[in-house]
Amino acid sequence: MEKHPSKENRKPIVIVYDIFRGTPARTGAPRKTEVWITGSALKDLEKLATKHRVQVAHFMKKLDRFSTDGFEHHTSAGGPIKPEWNGIYRISDGSLIRLIGFYPSTASRNFIILDSFLKSGQKLSSSDRDRITQVGNRKDQEQYEFDGSTRHECG
Repeated sequence: MEKHPSKENRKPIVIVYDIFRGTPARTGAPRKTEVWITGSALKDLEKLATKHRVQVAHFMKKLDRFSTDGFEHHTSAGGPIKPEWNGIYRISDGSLIRLIGFYPSTASRNFIILDSFLKSGQKLSSSDRDRITQVGNRKDQEQYEFDGSTRHECG
């Protein structure tokens, strides 16, 4: 008889969405890293766009390039994709917009964003560190399901 986890031990399922909504990369090349975002982080990013439309549009163009090239080519301590602790990464384009997320597995081409926000300054603040820690905690406490209605295959 197969054991199933009790309801108390099940991780909540969080649906993640293709941040580019199925649109091809600007260059026409396939994306080497697929970028997924939770509904709440997407809502925060869209809210940011209402006040900072030009900055968010510029950020999304950079994110498109990073994902087309593959995040691994832009990840370093001084790069736009910075590794933090507990397998969490912070994405920036030089502006104050930040996306916080992780790879669901070590060999994954998928990257899941759990938080998006506008920083008050360039330095990593205590509240920024708390947000990174919270994303790390959520990563381990939730189960992620890719939304099939926006899924597209990358080469």
